[in-house]
Amino acid sequence: MADETANTSIEDEIAKVIAPLKALDAKLAMDEAEVINELEEIREKRRRLLGMLRNADPEGFPKKVYKKQKQAPPMNLYGQALRETYEVARKVIAEIGIDDEFSAEDVWSKLERPDGVSLSMLKDRVNKVLLRLREEGQVRLTGTKKGRGGGHSYRATERIFDAPVEAALNGST
Repeated sequence: MADETANTSIEDEIAKVIAPLKALDAKLAMDEAEVINELEEIREKRRRLLGMLRNADPEGFPKKVYKKQKQAPPMNLYGQALRETYEVARKVIAEIGIDDEFSAEDVWSKLERPDGVSLSMLKDRVNKVLLRLREEGQVRLTGTKKGRGGGHSYRATERIFDAPVEAALNGST
């Protein structure tokens, strides 16, 4: 019984110490909310005032001028790189000839990788070039390998030896 009364008295003492701290925390939270509301009211008044001042004297309050970033558009660089890959890939496919089948791997393994171009980027370019060559009738799809590591088999047509057709590389006309 002595232990129970001791535990109860300790809990009562802790509650007596915590109660004023909780009350202080609640008061500070209320003060904070009031100050935040007051700040938002002041900001709204200032916005309205600045709007009226801009209407009254537009030259006194010039609009903000944002600087444009000087940067070359990446699509132009990618399009140029794709055109270069197109030309080189056409030559590689022409060397393979019209009698032999080939895969995209056969093409990109014979290409030199420019500086800053990862292998996956080169593979992507070759796949896009092969798609374009198929659309132009210079290459035809002869088979599809299923399963892991699958891919397409292609065969060049007589058109591969013709002059390349200038077309948009991004799908637009």
